[in-house]
Amino acid sequence: MAEGLSVESLSRGEPALIVQAEEPRILIVGLHGDETLAPRLAHHLYTEKPEYSRFVDYICGNPEAMAEGTRHVGYDLNRAFGLAERCDAEPPEIRARQKARAILGMIGTRRYDYVLDMHTSDTETEGFFLITRRNEFVDTIIGASVLRHVAVMAPHLIENTLMGAAAHAVSIEYARADEGRDVEESLGLVERLLIGETPDPQPREFFNVTREITKDEDPGDVPNFIWCPDGYYPVLLGKDGRDSYRNSPGDLLCFAADTMSREKL
Repeated sequence: MAEGLSVESLSRGEPALIVQAEEPRILIVGLHGDETLAPRLAHHLYTEKPEYSRFVDYICGNPEAMAEGTRHVGYDLNRAFGLAERCDAEPPEIRARQKARAILGMIGTRRYDYVLDMHTSDTETEGFFLITRRNEFVDTIIGASVLRHVAVMAPHLIENTLMGAAAHAVSIEYARADEGRDVEESLGLVERLLIGETPDPQPREFFNVTREITKDEDPGDVPNFIWCPDGYYPVLLGKDGRDSYRNSPGDLLCFAADTMSREKL
């Protein structure tokens, strides 16, 4: 049984799977080894709300990376969903693709209502959703949450991510500095989804993310989700830190939303 598992053990990817739900409705997933929201949420759920364990499963997608406290080992798992097989692929890519297929297979077999892909970063922003589609299940998740911002990612930007591959999946991003509040709010979301609580519709802001911003286009010290002088709403623009795209390989700095719309949900 999962009761009593420590945050420390779960944060090392031990065990990598907690698949004990008798009536599986929600899957909590952690894909990056240096992001601890998923294991912390699983720990609090199974220890503080054990009555919900019959409905909720947990996956540590990359236990090797979790044990090392690094984003990934060789290849980013959250870039391996939907990834086509290549005869010249290196072993880390092959292993990531195999893990991604196993997670998608479990989602298909267990037939969850909702898949919560949990992330943390050094980005200075309040918690927000990343989605690529609107449907009954995605809107239900958003409507049961306290989060106001929703980044609607163009399909070509997230085609190999979990939320791009699974119709019932959303990604939830919190700042690392929000540790504590992130679990509290996420526990509330899970509880409302399970009991079918429908809060009064709240204002949400949907940001239509269409393109990437490269490092040579750095807008400087501007806030996320606020129209910047360069003519877009920045999304996932981070300060200098271990998760900032400024310090990552490649040219990606952040994402740009060209338009924003408001809706009560």
